[in-house]
Amino acid sequence: MRERLERVETKIDRLETRFDQLETRFDGLETRFDGLEAKVDDLAMCVVAMETRLGEKIDAHASRFDVQIEHIRDDIRRFTESVGSVIERLDRQHAESQLQTTIRLADHDLILQNDGRRISTLELPPT
Repeated sequence: MRERLERVETKIDRLETRFDQLETRFDGLETRFDGLEAKVDDLAMCVVAMETRLGEKIDAHASRFDVQIEHIRDDIRRFTESVGSVIERLDRQHAESQLQTTIRLADHDLILQNDGRRISTLELPPT
């Protein structure tokens, strides 16, 4: 019985030793997990900081793009006004040219009529 008790005691000692070893390993794992948790927290803070910086940069670029778009709108407005004034000037010039051409044609018709009468008068037989 004593032997049996010693064997049981030996087995319990071995189990206790193994348990102590497992406990030590779990303590080491816990330390490593704590380190990983700290690193993950640091990474999360870095991501938040980068997100904030990126948001600020996007906002800054967006306002700059808004200003550039406004300048482009002004340029387009001035261009269309300029084109409109050129078209109006060309339209006036065309109307003036058409009026001058009409006047010249009317004068030409009067001259032809006058010349026709003069020629007819010159061609009349002497009386």
